[in-house]
Amino acid sequence: MLTAQSLIQRARASATATQMAFMRTGLLNLATNCEGLPLTGKSSGDPGLVSRPTGSTCWFGPYLVRWPTTTPFGKGTSFQYQGTKGTMAVLKAVSLTASDATALGAAVAPAFGGQAILTSSKSVWTVTVNVGNFYK
Repeated sequence: MLTAQSLIQRARASATATQMAFMRTGLLNLATNCEGLPLTGKSSGDPGLVSRPTGSTCWFGPYLVRWPTTTPFGKGTSFQYQGTKGTMAVLKAVSLTASDATALGAAVAPAFGGQAILTSSKSVWTVTVNVGNFYK
């Protein structure tokens, strides 16, 4: 039986999965224009989808209207992009509860080829999806 709480959690998971899909599309458009995904460390800020990175000559954005400060799961949660040469570029939703991560993993996997990696550290969960490994 579905409760109001589980319906709210599903809606938040669906909204978060949709935002991650939009971010991936923006990253792929940026990669097409700039012949590769942006290189960054672990970043919870805009990787160049909203505003032109300093010194960029290939940027034709914005690719997103704004970089979200939190996920639909609320305060304390955030999105991160990480792109390092030699590794897969990833999008992450971080600082989730176990049940929120499970719901998000189920919601995001279909949009990302069935792949969603759930990890935890001290009861704080992260959902990670691959974007690609094509860098300049």
